[in-house]
Amino acid sequence: MPTTLLFDLDNTLWDDDASLEQCVLRVCEGLVTHLPPFDALTLTRDYVRRSDDYWRSKRWDIELLPDARLMLWTETLAAYGCDNPNVAEQTRDAYTAFREEYAVCYGETRAVVAHLHGRYRLAAITNGHGEVQRARLRRAGLDPYFDAVVSATDIAAVKPDPAMFHHTLARLDAAPEETWHIGDSLGSDVAGALNAGLDAAVWLNRHGHQRAAGDAEPHHEVEDLHGLVSLLERYGG
Repeated sequence: MPTTLLFDLDNTLWDDDASLEQCVLRVCEGLVTHLPPFDALTLTRDYVRRSDDYWRSKRWDIELLPDARLMLWTETLAAYGCDNPNVAEQTRDAYTAFREEYAVCYGETRAVVAHLHGRYRLAAITNGHGEVQRARLRRAGLDPYFDAVVSATDIAAVKPDPAMFHHTLARLDAAPEETWHIGDSLGSDVAGALNAGLDAAVWLNRHGHQRAAGDAEPHHEVEDLHGLVSLLERYGG
């Protein structure tokens, strides 16, 4: 039975896709004076598509984020009839501020994290920006439940680098053989937990994705956080 649980944040504890969509919709409210008549949902989906395509083609690097967002907003706005660089920059800044505010938690997140708190040492380990992710945890009311929060900007490393996990374990005074990591990404979370020699890598597969050849193989697979609780109970937790 583990004594320590590490959690990814984006698309694990909260729905980052829904959070992103809400932020873009908020940004759209401020664009009405700069664009011809437009459909906010269509623009939102356009920006999200561009963002997904960009980050799939790039290695995640937090230092690229401000410039990447400016580029994505410049391209999106130009497609809707606005090529003013000042508007693009203001839109990028508004979007960035909204991203710090919004964290759309999955329905079971708060109850499960509260249930696990006190039974296990809990930590959040994220490739996102530390200040942003900590702000989201506070706004979601989740920060009191975590003994540590470690981000890519804290140690200049990203999952699946085992340094992310080892740094977190040192913060918690925990051993790899007593630690499980839970996350939605085979490439970052599962591979990272395996690289770090943790006792178990738990793949949170909410959408029923299939593993492809060469993907990291998790020790366990659950479809939501309730499934994690059931899994822990089978191990005596």
